[in-house]
Amino acid sequence: MTGVQTCALPIYYILSSALVDMYAKCGQINTAKEIFDGVQRTDVSIWNAMINGLAIHGLALDAIAIFSRMKGENVLPNSITFIGILTACSHCGLVEEGRKYFDLMRTLYLIQPQLEHYGAMVDLLGRAGRLEEAYGIIKEMTVEPDIVIWRALLSACRMHKNSELGEVAIEKISHLSSGDYVLMSNIYCSIK
Repeated sequence: MTGVQTCALPIYYILSSALVDMYAKCGQINTAKEIFDGVQRTDVSIWNAMINGLAIHGLALDAIAIFSRMKGENVLPNSITFIGILTACSHCGLVEEGRKYFDLMRTLYLIQPQLEHYGAMVDLLGRAGRLEEAYGIIKEMTVEPDIVIWRALLSACRMHKNSELGEVAIEKISHLSSGDYVLMSNIYCSIK
């Protein structure tokens, strides 16, 4: 690790980000944190690697703390940063925090939501049982919702036994797979 810490090449931040990302994806989140804490963090990609690594491990509060440190070190977040924060909030059921970061992304940082941001919000609200709000997000999207977003809503409908919105979601999926039919069938079976 000392070789990485003293590297003065222009690709330094790429290597640091790759190491943090690799260790996080391999399940060694503590090693990823050690590398993150031991390198220069002037590029947003290093912060993104740590935030997303924490998010995939369900460590939302740690991801939010890293985001706060990022702001403290005057590194501007980008769209990938917010995908990580929203994913972390979704996996841990932090609905109000997710809404706050979604709004912050648009208003303070002027980052236009992309499909991934909307998908994370639909997933967040759907997991929390706020299906009407999730559907409202879909209706307000500035881009065309894709199959992933409709399936996220359909899955949430199965979880919360809402056949009406499930039917809306399944009608919007252009190429239905057997899994889509199974989800809808499970919704119907659960409400009997």
